[in-house]
Amino acid sequence: MSYNSLQRKTRELISRWLKNRDYLLYLSHSGDNGMWTLIFDVKGPYALFKKPFTPVSPVSFPFPPPPTIIGLIGSICGYDKDEYLELIGWNRIRIGVCLMMPVQRLRAGINLVNTKGNKYFRLVPGNPRIQIPHEFIKEAHYRVYATNGHPEAMADLESHLRNGTNIY
Repeated sequence: MSYNSLQRKTRELISRWLKNRDYLLYLSHSGDNGMWTLIFDVKGPYALFKKPFTPVSPVSFPFPPPPTIIGLIGSICGYDKDEYLELIGWNRIRIGVCLMMPVQRLRAGINLVNTKGNKYFRLVPGNPRIQIPHEFIKEAHYRVYATNGHPEAMADLESHLRNGTNIY
């Protein structure tokens, strides 16, 4: 199959998917490596993809990083937290994320219990609460592209997405 015919077939499948508004698009082509791609949408009212270098006041990435998507796939398929990386094939899976809506950031203070200097986690007299600013993504909507994972894991993911089920 030539590159142009594959590109044309991909465009036709995507346009058909956009017209039908299916939950899942399954692309396949018979190339040398038999690569196939699952495309699905993830959305919710709020999201927080914490940047690791912001320990005090959590700031969010505008989109989910690949380890988050791999964890999401593992939770949809019901894989244990100790085995999902190997089952999905973390060293070979390729993930892409597309923003479907403009990023809207929401900053809010979250009240937490102040436990500094208190090894039993009881309320501190006088100042029992502490307010930590958080940054959330509002009305998060993303399109996820997953390809080249373990065939069994990709088949599990496809069946769960088609049936609208998840384990965790």
